[in-house]
Amino acid sequence: MKWICTDGNADIEIEAETAEEAAQEYVDGGDWETTGETWWIDIRCTPLDDAGEDIEDDAETITIAVEPEEPECTEADHDWCNPLEVVGGIESNPGVWGHGGGVEITEVCRHCGAYRITDTWAQRQDTGEQGLRSTEYRDADSDSLVWVDEAMKNR
Repeated sequence: MKWICTDGNADIEIEAETAEEAAQEYVDGGDWETTGETWWIDIRCTPLDDAGEDIEDDAETITIAVEPEEPECTEADHDWCNPLEVVGGIESNPGVWGHGGGVEITEVCRHCGAYRITDTWAQRQDTGEQGLRSTEYRDADSDSLVWVDEAMKNR
């Protein structure tokens, strides 16, 4: 099936089975601003009939998450950990904090000290929609770098 997909800036014809697949292909093919955290974009997907005409009554708006790029690491890959002395919390669940209807999970890379924060009850800033999942990256700080140095000494 063919779809016309748009975010309001560009109309692209896409071949896909479903509106969700068409919307994801639209986003995957775009050159989007990357920030340090997840953001969302609404894609209007309108199916086309055999003659190539819009079937406007069957159009759907699909929300796609645009995930941030992981920061570079000093090693080949990040090794995300949750050391209590860096991420806080309680011993049985370090780095995990209640947040709305979900949790916020803070992890630190054992190689470079960068942080990854996962929010299971994130909110879209532009619409106020809650209950989404987001990822945010933060630079290493003095606490995480001290922990990385100690971890390296104990190898």
